[in-house]
Amino acid sequence: MKTSVYGIVVHSNTESAISKRLGCRRFWTRALEKKANEERLNHEARNSIVGGKPKSSEFPAQNYCSDVTLHREHFKRLDNEDKLSRYKIVNTETNEEENLLTVALCNEKNRINELYFTAKSLERLAAEKGFKWMFITLTAPPKYHPNPIKGRRSYDHSVGVKGSHEYIKVLWTQIRAILNVRGVKASPEHYFGFRTVEPHKDGSFHWHLLIFANTDIQKKMTDAILEKFPGKNAAEIIYGKEGDGCASAATYLYKYIAKSVSREKINYQNTVDSTKDCLREEKDLASLRNKERVQASLKSMAIRQYQVFGVCNLTTIFKKINRLDLADLTAPQGSILEFVKSSIWRNTDGYLNMMKNADLFGSDTEIRLITVATLSSYGEPKKKVIGIRIGTVDFINHTTYKIVKS
Repeated sequence: MKTSVYGIVVHSNTESAISKRLGCRRFWTRALEKKANEERLNHEARNSIVGGKPKSSEFPAQNYCSDVTLHREHFKRLDNEDKLSRYKIVNTETNEEENLLTVALCNEKNRINELYFTAKSLERLAAEKGFKWMFITLTAPPKYHPNPIKGRRSYDHSVGVKGSHEYIKVLWTQIRAILNVRGVKASPEHYFGFRTVEPHKDGSFHWHLLIFANTDIQKKMTDAILEKFPGKNAAEIIYGKEGDGCASAATYLYKYIAKSVSREKINYQNTVDSTKDCLREEKDLASLRNKERVQASLKSMAIRQYQVFGVCNLTTIFKKINRLDLADLTAPQGSILEFVKSSIWRNTDGYLNMMKNADLFGSDTEIRLITVATLSSYGEPKKKVIGIRIGTVDFINHTTYKIVKS
C-alpha cells in the first residue's frame, strides 16, 4: 500500500497487518527516519555537497558523508546509549545483573571478533584445500558518482546515492550466474569468501571482495568480473603473492572490518600505516582515520556492511551450539552429539569443522534449528526459533534473563 505521507509504502501480505502498521508509532518513526535519510542524501548528491575539492582552509571538503549526517548519526547513537543505560539485564537463576549498555558495548566488540574469527576460519579452510586468495575492488560507472575528485561530473540524480551499491549488487549476481553456467559454483569446493561495502569520498559506494579459490578458478573469476566491469577503473584485482599462501588474507580483510564496524580509536603503530591510510584516501577509498564518517554513511543508508558467500549460513547454528551447556553431558561414542561436543562446541576450530561438514547442517539434516509457527507484532505468520536438534536430542531454549528498568 502506497501512502500519501511522502510516498512511504507499507508492505504486507495481510490487510490487517497493514492497518496495524498504519496505526503504529514505532513503524512511522522508523519509516520517516529512513525516508528523511534517503531524501537528505539525495539532496546532497544533487547539489555536490559531499566530496569534491575543499572550498577553502576554513571550509574543508565533507568526505564520505556530510557534517549533517555525521552529527545526526552521532546524536542517534548517544540517544540509544542513554536509553540502554536506563535498563539492566537480570539473570533470573542467580539474580546477577548488569547494565544493558555495558552488555551492548561488549556485544559490539564480540561482533568484530566474530567477523575476524569467521575470516580466519575461511582462510584455514582455503589453506587445507590449497586455495590462494584474491582481493577485488568493484566500482560503479561515473554516472553513479555525485561529486568525483577527478574527471568531469556526469552524475545522474535519478539513480540516487544508493544506486552505486544496487548497480554492483546486480552485476555481482550476474557474475556468479556466469560462473555457475561455466561449472563453477560458490561452494567450499570451488570458491568462497567475504565481501564488504565502503563509501567513496562523494558518498557513492564500492565493494571489496576477498575470494579464496585455486589458480584455475581464479582465472575464470577474473574473466567473469572483467566481462561485467570492463572499464579502466571499474575492477581492481590483487592476488595473494606466491609464498604467502593464505597467511595474510584475514589480516588484510580486518582493516576493512575495523573501518565499517569498530568504534575504537585508531592508533597507528608506525608512520608507514599512517602513510598508507593517507594514500588510500588519495585514491578515493575509505580511510581508517575517517572511519566515523565512513560508518555514518553506511548506517544512514542502512546498507549491509559485510556478507560471507560460498559456504552455507552457519553463524546462527554455531552461536546456538556455543550457548548450550554440554560440559556434563555424556554423548554416545560416534554419535552426532559426540561430534558436536568434541569438534564444535566452544572449540577454536568449531566453525572450520562446521564448514568442512556442511552437509550435516540445514532444515532437513541431523543438526537443525527447531522452529514453531507464531505471529509477529503486526499479526503476520512467522517462524520462531525455540531450540536446536542435534541427532535425536532436542535442546529447547530456556529464558534465564529478563530486562528491567535500572
